[in-house]
Parts: sequence; structure tokens; C-alpha cells
Amino acid sequence: MPLLIGLHEKEALAAAMARAREQPLPLDVVVHRAQAIDQATNTVTLAERKAAPSPRAGVQNVALPFGYRVAISFEEQPAGMCLHLSMSSGAKGKLPAPEAINMVLEALGIAGDVRSAEFAGRVWIEEFEIDGKSGGHALNVVAITEPAQEGHA
Repeated sequence: MPLLIGLHEKEALAAAMARAREQPLPLDVVVHRAQAIDQATNTVTLAERKAAPSPRAGVQNVALPFGYRVAISFEEQPAGMCLHLSMSSGAKGKLPAPEAINMVLEALGIAGDVRSAEFAGRVWIEEFEIDGKSGGHALNVVAITEPAQEGHA
């Protein structure tokens, strides 16, 4: 599926990012959620997501052309403040192409290619429900935006 990010989309993404940054998930919530989900896996199942506490506070959603949906939040991590981006294509069983998520990250000022071993972040797939049924999949990225200061975790 094609993705177009014009001025309107860049402004919507930047505004969502700014709103999300004002309401980061605290470290204790992030740690509690991480304990419920296998952090080594490349795919988080619907069952794992339902077992974990919901991190919905502060999440900002943006609809992009051709059915793409982006959820942006910030979370405190031991490594520093991190952007958490989740992107779905809107089509059951279809993930956004890595090029699409790279375009969104670039629009948000995050450099790098999620396919590269040098990408400074974590990338994984999450399953979600569409109309109450399994089958949705989103590509998730967590990237450090503000590294922790030395001596602070």
C-alpha cells in the first residue's frame, strides 16, 4: 500500500508527538507491563497484550492516507525518554512496509532504517483486535529520544 506524507500529515504527526510527550508513561508502569510480555520476542500476541496492563494514557492517534493508523506515546525507560510508535495498515493481516514506518519516523525527526542492525531502537509486531476479532497487526518501534543522564536511570 502506498503512503503519502505531506505537510498536513507532518503537522498532525508533530502535534500528536508534542501532546504525547506531555504525558509520558512512568517507568514503573513500563516495567510492570514489560514483566507481562516476553521482551525477547519479535511478535507480541493478543493473549500477551490482554495479560499486560493497558498503557493507554498519553497515547495520541493519527490517521494517515490509505488507511494507515499511527499511535504515538512516550515512555520512561532506564535508557532515557523513548518514543513508542505503533503503526497499522488498516487491512486485516497486513503490516505496514518498513519503508512506511521509516517515512513516519523521518517525519518525526527520528533517523535510521528499522531494517538495519544499526537502528537505535527496538522493533516488533503486535497483534490486536479488529471489530472484536483477532487479525490486526501493527509494527511497533521504541526509540530513545532523550538519553538518560549519567548517574540517573
